[in-house]
Amino acid sequence: MGAQPTGQLAGLVRDTSGGLLPGATVTVTGRIVVAPRTVVTNDSGRYELDNLPADRYLIEVSLSGFEPRTTAIDIEAGAATLDWVLTVGSLSERITVTATKTGAADIQATPMAVTAFSAGTLQQLGVQTIDGLAGFVPTLTISQPLGLALVTIRGIGTNVVLPGADPSSTIHLDGVYLARPAMAFMDFLDVERVEVLRGPQGTLYGRNSVGGTINIVSRQPTNSFETSARLTAGNFEKLRAEGAVSGPLIKDKVMGNFAFLRGSHAGFVKDLNHPDHSLASEDTWAGRGQLRVVFGVHHELLLSADYARSDGVPLGYGKAIAAKPGFTFNSPASLWEVRFSDLAVGRTSSAAAQPN
Repeated sequence: MGAQPTGQLAGLVRDTSGGLLPGATVTVTGRIVVAPRTVVTNDSGRYELDNLPADRYLIEVSLSGFEPRTTAIDIEAGAATLDWVLTVGSLSERITVTATKTGAADIQATPMAVTAFSAGTLQQLGVQTIDGLAGFVPTLTISQPLGLALVTIRGIGTNVVLPGADPSSTIHLDGVYLARPAMAFMDFLDVERVEVLRGPQGTLYGRNSVGGTINIVSRQPTNSFETSARLTAGNFEKLRAEGAVSGPLIKDKVMGNFAFLRGSHAGFVKDLNHPDHSLASEDTWAGRGQLRVVFGVHHELLLSADYARSDGVPLGYGKAIAAKPGFTFNSPASLWEVRFSDLAVGRTSSAAAQPN
């Protein structure tokens, strides 16, 4: 008997605007090829499957954030082309927010201007700190004068960012107000979601916020044993390691979790007066532990403690571009070089323990 004729299937995967979609998963199943064969589209959105016996196949294409598509096709000897167009998916995960007086509620049923990000969405967007939200939340801007944070929502903020200042747009962690402006640059550590509420918040968190508030909700321990680890590397010697473990200590009674973070990267602004001491570097340690004790259906106690420390060199003041008449200064032409008379140093640490 002759060999079974085989064919090839190839094509492109695009979105509705015509943009190519790398990373889409193409799965092929048939009567002869019982075990599914899977390929992933390359950087050009292209996929190829070779040595497919002549048969009728079910083809499925999927990509996170898009509606999956399925079709059947007969493949004969030779090459076949099948292109795909994926549409953006509807909200597949139900996001619950605490931005109401009555407790948690579905975000779709909350009559407020709120933007919420789940932990998975934050990872997909590459958002690792609070200031990273500014590019994805309407009307939210975060600037860094003097190494502190100026949070503005809907154009409402406070220029006074010294320790002890009372900003008009606030940040909360698990319902606790973070009063120090430097804490706005904290890293996300095993969070469940982040909510950004736009507009006056006078009664939701016990702190009046004229512009709005950012609410960070950490992941609480449950009866399910879970572990996670994530390692990130990038330019400027960037290294970031994250890990978490959560599960029951006494099933249905006592649960706990622990998360840690270690991040570092070299500075990207060179101080010519101190060439071995670049500015805007990162050296961060952080950890959080939680213990949840369940007393009954309606009563439980959650103990939480966290600590974070950042020893990175701050960026400091803005670079001087021009001098007033009669004044001169020695400033390098490059925007990535400065001359500081004093050695720039910085250390920010925060610690908290709270029962809920």
